Amino acid sequence: MSDPFIILSLSGGGYCGLYTAAILERIEEARGDVSLAESVDLITGTSIGGIIALGVAHGVKAKDIRDTIESNGPKLFRDDGSKVKRIFQNTAGKLRGTIKAKYRSENLLGIVQTILPDQPLSSAKIPAAVASVCTNGAKPKIFRNYADEDANSLDAAMATSAAPTFFDPYQIGSDFFVDGGIVANNPDVIGFMEAVGRFGADPKDIVIISVGATNLDLVAGSRKQSFTGLIPQIFSLRRSISFTLEVQQALARQQAEDALQSRYVRITTRPGKDAEKFAQLDRADDPATQTLLAMANSEYDSIRDQALIQLIENPARKRKPRWQNGQILPIL
Repeated sequence: MSDPFIILSLSGGGYCGLYTAAILERIEEARGDVSLAESVDLITGTSIGGIIALGVAHGVKAKDIRDTIESNGPKLFRDDGSKVKRIFQNTAGKLRGTIKAKYRSENLLGIVQTILPDQPLSSAKIPAAVASVCTNGAKPKIFRNYADEDANSLDAAMATSAAPTFFDPYQIGSDFFVDGGIVANNPDVIGFMEAVGRFGADPKDIVIISVGATNLDLVAGSRKQSFTGLIPQIFSLRRSISFTLEVQQALARQQAEDALQSRYVRITTRPGKDAEKFAQLDRADDPATQTLLAMANSEYDSIRDQALIQLIENPARKRKPRWQNGQILPIL
């Protein structure tokens, strides 16, 4: 592997994306003043992972992304720190969620605008691909800034993160888009196929650093999950969604591990029993924040000596030019 093709793949997970951003912040700290984008050949992401991926692609510091998620999460998910108001807001949100999206898309847009420029994806520093789904015809959609494709960065970020029941579908022209987690909450395989099919990378040269937003372990343990009957489905919808995301992520991980073996590393943390109630898609209070940051720091300390992590931590590693102004450069 003389010239590895490095893919940074970021999973979805709502406010748990704070964990993802914190992991990347620690990696960037090891790189000093050298941007993480300088050593990555392709970045892929879904949902909050897609927003973070687009930020990194545009050269935004992971620390700034983490700060934005941490400071705006309570506003997005309605948590002002007051227990009485939080109970009222959560109750109102649940009632709102029975007839329309639980949270307001304009608040999500405000976070996206803080992180990303209102510019085409082709203005980014590296190739990026984020997953979404077009509801017009139920078609998967990958927003790219290469292979003669382009999109507005804000549009791509909103389209990949418009989680059903949480946010309204996002409209671009006459099309409507929802969260890419429906098709690829873990975009590892997307990254691999894009590298081979679009960039012509040799599979034996591909390296994937995959960062999860913690394992969404809301269905683990001995509690039985019911998938029959209308009433159980209504009251276990959230757990059913989490189950779908977990299985989907596990399949992508298995496929990536089979294809890459030692050239693949998955960075994530399965919350322990005490942390499980804090590591949730839309819990953004201080205990959740501190739990996610502690999990990220602990996991980073345990994996930082792995060879693949050291590869992207190395500020001297300069990526080979493979893309410029939206065009893929031929492999020489």
